[in-house]
Amino acid sequence: KALLCGHLLSLFAFAHFRWCREDGGVFSVVKKWCVTSVLQVLSLLGVTIDLGKSKMLDHTRTLAPDYVADVLFGCNFVGIVFARSL
Repeated sequence: KALLCGHLLSLFAFAHFRWCREDGGVFSVVKKWCVTSVLQVLSLLGVTIDLGKSKMLDHTRTLAPDYVADVLFGCNFVGIVFARSL
C-alpha cells in the first residue's frame, strides 16, 4: 500500500509542479475543467453565462511536442521507479 501511495503522490507532484505549473497547478486545472463542463451542459439546455476566459479551459491552445514528450516520459519514469512487482 505504501508503494501505491508513493506512486500516486509522485504522479500528483509531477502533475502539480511540472505539467500544470503554467495553468496554476492541478487544482486550478480541475476547477477550470469543472466550470467549462458545467457551462457546456448549461449551453445545451439553452442557458448562457459569460464568466470570462480566465475561468474556463482554453481548448484552442495547441500542445507543444516537447510538452507531450515530457508528460509521457515523466509518467513512464514514475511507473518504472515504482514497478517493484516486475
